[in-house]
Order: sequence, then structure tokens, then C-alpha cells
Amino acid sequence: MTNIDMPNIEEYVDVDAIGQYKRACSQWGRPVALWKYLNFSSCENGRTPMQWNDTPNAGFSTGTPWKRVNDNYS
Repeated sequence: MTNIDMPNIEEYVDVDAIGQYKRACSQWGRPVALWKYLNFSSCENGRTPMQWNDTPNAGFSTGTPWKRVNDNYS
């Protein structure tokens, strides 16, 4: 499994990541450089569904997972 790329703050649940985003926005506007850092270091990577196989939702669930499955699961 690789880290997931989350392109907007609305997908984050990680309180630290959200706080960093808000601080960066208040100082520099929309912080584009912060995304690379957050996508690498955020706890959100550990919250994504386990990828078991190449079936829908990576075989994690037949329902709707709480987090989006990484696009590269297949």
C-alpha cells in the first residue's frame, strides 16, 4: 500500500493536519506546498481501508468504507 493523495482538506480527519492547514492558510493563503507534506506525514494514511485485492473497495468491504480507497489499489 502506498500513501493516499488527498487533494483537499475536507477529506482529512487528522486534527493535527487540519490545524497545520488552517495555520498555513492564515499566514500564506492557500498553502500548495503543504499538500505534499500532509500527504506524506498525516495519520490519514493509516486510516485508509486495507487493500486486499483488486475487487471494488480493494476487497475491504462490500459496503461503503469510512475513507476513500487509494486509487492505485488494483
